[in-house]
Amino acid sequence: MTLSNLHDWVFNYNAYTGLWNAVKREDYTLLFSSGDKSKVLRSKDINALIELITKSNGTVEGAEKYVKGQIKHVIVEG
Repeated sequence: MTLSNLHDWVFNYNAYTGLWNAVKREDYTLLFSSGDKSKVLRSKDINALIELITKSNGTVEGAEKYVKGQIKHVIVEG
């Protein structure tokens, strides 16, 4: 696991939904808007998000591909 892939990611916990959110730093305003959420990763388990981001080389595109084949409890909206 390469934790350097977590660089520039922002994590946020939403107590109302019970979900952790992860988004690239340049897209952090998406966490607080009702618009496009295609770049927001969500999971009940922060460790699942960390695993997803590190195994996908820190990219949203890689995360989407990885989720389809491996992890079922991460929500990629879009």
